[in-house]
Amino acid sequence: MKRPYVLVNIFAKFRLLPNTNKQERILFCSAAIALALLVIAEVRVPVFWFVPRFFAEFLEQDALRNIVSSISANIFAAYVFYIFIELIPRLKRRNETFLYLDMLLFVVLNAFNSKSLVGPTLPLSYAFQMADYFNQGLTLEFITTLENKLLEQDEPHEIKWGNVSANCYDFVAEAANNRLVILDNATSMANELSLQHGLIWSDIVDKLHQITLISPKTIAPLSDDKRRNILLITLVPLIKDWLALR
Repeated sequence: MKRPYVLVNIFAKFRLLPNTNKQERILFCSAAIALALLVIAEVRVPVFWFVPRFFAEFLEQDALRNIVSSISANIFAAYVFYIFIELIPRLKRRNETFLYLDMLLFVVLNAFNSKSLVGPTLPLSYAFQMADYFNQGLTLEFITTLENKLLEQDEPHEIKWGNVSANCYDFVAEAANNRLVILDNATSMANELSLQHGLIWSDIVDKLHQITLISPKTIAPLSDDKRRNILLITLVPLIKDWLALR
């Protein structure tokens, strides 16, 4: 029963067919069946030896064969038209949405590695260009490296400019605070991908929002750096789940 889905899974690996979309599976299988019937009816491939007797007799009649051929040709042509007019543009928009959302998260999280107070406040377009120039992005390797740094972090190194001092957690909080409105507005883009994408994105934005806050000591006895460290560590699994939804 799983054999008809072999080609579907192959197409999914090449991003030609969303692997989690049941509707696309049905359309693809319908088009494949239509193409097979078209080939059998028109090319008259000798396959009658393994099909039921009544079906072989059905295809041997010219009038009925012409009907099957005409319907199959229309179904397959409609599917080809659907691929070029609807599916490919939709997949392109989907990939562009993923690229934008991934880069948005990367710009915020990469502030952890920043050595300048200016870095977290750079214009988003310039930050995107810099990340693309250095071939950087939100990858599993980047998240794993960040997780290791968070787990090994003891006391964050303070960087001073005159009377101003900050550390890596301050940089992340500053970057998240500057992009918070954009992150929140991007929730609608994540929801358009799927419900699961929207839920995970909302959880990610909520964690980043908590990082920007300064908790009163009476409510949270932890220091802000320690609290932000814990929040970032708990953020990592959400980012990994986000990357897994492709």
